[in-house]
Amino acid sequence: MSATDSFASIRRSFELFNAGRMDAIFDEIFDPDIDYAGDPDIGALVGLPPDLRGADAVRPLWQAFFEIFDEVQISDIELEEIAPGQVLGSGHMIARGGSSAVPIDTTFHFAWVVRDDGRQTFLASNLDREAPRAALADHLAGRR
Repeated sequence: MSATDSFASIRRSFELFNAGRMDAIFDEIFDPDIDYAGDPDIGALVGLPPDLRGADAVRPLWQAFFEIFDEVQISDIELEEIAPGQVLGSGHMIARGGSSAVPIDTTFHFAWVVRDDGRQTFLASNLDREAPRAALADHLAGRR
């Protein structure tokens, strides 16, 4: 898979995320067996574990997140392919409103594995810059 193809899948997922179209991400982008390494602070905020396996396990975490914020946007997206189908990136997230009294205005760091068909089989999202890279290494080594 070329960087262009990997980037297209990732950019599409951000487009859907910013539009609040979470179900489309799960239907179009995520592999049903996605390995997800989330940020522990977000997990604590919504009361669910941050590290999950399978789209059916990840969906409740994302649903809870989208239910507590009226506005959620990720901008200033930067992507770097580190190997075919493996991408590191970052984006500035602003989330506020809704039932949450705790707004988010910070940079998140990401890692992905994207198959040739554009489906994401791994996603890590974390406030800590090095955590997604470490989670990706664990995923690739079969330790997750």
